[in-house]
Amino acid sequence: MPTDQIDSFRVICEGGLNTNESTLILSQDRPGSATRLVNFESAISGGYRRINGYEVFDEDFPEVGAGVATGPILWVGYFYNTTLKQYQLFAAREDLVGNTYSIYEYDAGTGWGVVTLPADRDMNSTYAEVRRLRHATFNFGSGNNIMFVDGVNPLLWYNGTTWVELVSTNTGGPSSPGGDQIIDAPSLITVFKSHIFISGDASPNGQARVVHSGPVLPDTWTAAGGSTQMFPGFDVVQIKAFRDELYVFGLEAIKKIVVGNAESGFSQQDVTSELGCLAPDSVLEIGGNLIFLSQDGIRPVAGTDRNNDVELSLLTQDIQPIMDDLLAYGDFNDLCGVVVRHKTQFRYTWGNETTNPSEARGIIGCLRTNSRIGRSWEFGELLGIRTSCMWSGLVNGVEVILHGDYDGKVYKQEIGSSFAGENIVSVYSTPFLDIGATDIRKLLRELQLFVNAEGTSTIFVGLNFDWDMEGRILTPADYQILVSAGESYYDSLSSIYDDAATLYGGEVRAVVRTRIQGSCYSVKFTFINTGMDLPFTIQGLVPSYSVKGRN
Repeated sequence: MPTDQIDSFRVICEGGLNTNESTLILSQDRPGSATRLVNFESAISGGYRRINGYEVFDEDFPEVGAGVATGPILWVGYFYNTTLKQYQLFAAREDLVGNTYSIYEYDAGTGWGVVTLPADRDMNSTYAEVRRLRHATFNFGSGNNIMFVDGVNPLLWYNGTTWVELVSTNTGGPSSPGGDQIIDAPSLITVFKSHIFISGDASPNGQARVVHSGPVLPDTWTAAGGSTQMFPGFDVVQIKAFRDELYVFGLEAIKKIVVGNAESGFSQQDVTSELGCLAPDSVLEIGGNLIFLSQDGIRPVAGTDRNNDVELSLLTQDIQPIMDDLLAYGDFNDLCGVVVRHKTQFRYTWGNETTNPSEARGIIGCLRTNSRIGRSWEFGELLGIRTSCMWSGLVNGVEVILHGDYDGKVYKQEIGSSFAGENIVSVYSTPFLDIGATDIRKLLRELQLFVNAEGTSTIFVGLNFDWDMEGRILTPADYQILVSAGESYYDSLSSIYDDAATLYGGEVRAVVRTRIQGSCYSVKFTFINTGMDLPFTIQGLVPSYSVKGRN
């Protein structure tokens, strides 16, 4: 008897999440893209990798200011103290009484201790409330310094030894830091060309001003000392130095401050009056770009080599429906952003104190090299990371990513295989794949899954047929696939020289086969992992089938 001819097709996992194109286009041109991608990141080595988890920073002292503080973490981050030659970890949180907040320093033996500040830090003023602290670090030749702003209180400065406030009633200089040019309640800060720049005072005559210190004089904010005020013509949402320019973002316009000649000092130039920035903490530098959340999605500020113009093209066309949903999701002041440098990746998270941690949403973006179009952005969704603030940086040469939560705890990201003891829900769905013909019925036979496991993981595979035409399609039960990292190898950092389980050669098992069933014109594969398994990377899949005839 004649047998069916068995054929196969290959899907290479690349391109990231795409919810904007039609299923026919995705099937033909971008079969390796995802129509759902939750808690997966585009892996540096290719494919989609289940993200790492996060853990409480210190299980012995999980809560900052336990018993004397309340509410969310307002800021957390490391500061390298060049005087002490060590890293210091600070966090800020509201006091339980007094309508003020305190800054705490972490000690591995005793936990979180209150820092003595020059004055109480109020939580509210007539025009604003403290939602989050922002900071800038600098070294003008006398050691590392860090400054904090919060939108309510004066600029706070820590030089590695003492904490001081800079106010407009002072006369400037080390003995009276501040000056008549400074604004007293800034919420935005950056360093540009050896000057401290601040903005974002919510008072009626303060929000549309950008002010800078004297050159290499962080304590001097007087006209005689070289400090000036600049007026971009709109309320400032964020200021960020990028290369040799300082970008000033408004809600509906963007300008940049550049260095003029010796007589004019700094000058302003228009960038655009057609769009602006919605969320202050969406402005991040990554991959040679300055990205920000605009009215229609995420856009870059990228200087072009051709004519020094500014490129502002939309990065998130592929996930426009998701961006539209998130843009309508809540208060943009709740958005937190962080860069994961060693992965050329950024993360945006949304949420507040009323958000269940398991329902906190976000976006993950990765810059990758795609075999089809070259270097491009790939996106996915985050689910289950609730943050009140985020920070990333190098500590002893190792990148550390921290976030504070509304529960008053500090967490460390990129560690472990759970969300602080809770399951990680991860989902990857392919487009509906018609394998080149929408009117030819295929009988599915087998699935080869190319996967790189970092431990033992259970993946459930679901099949949907024929574009989910309601009432006409029966789908099989989910298939269960067990993947494992297997042995450790001689060239692995985790291998032990005299361990019996360490091999000195041999093949890594990268393909898992499972039989599948279904008669269909098109098929969508969905891969789900729910638990605390170690991460794994789905690099590609090869389903096999036989042709059963044309409709």
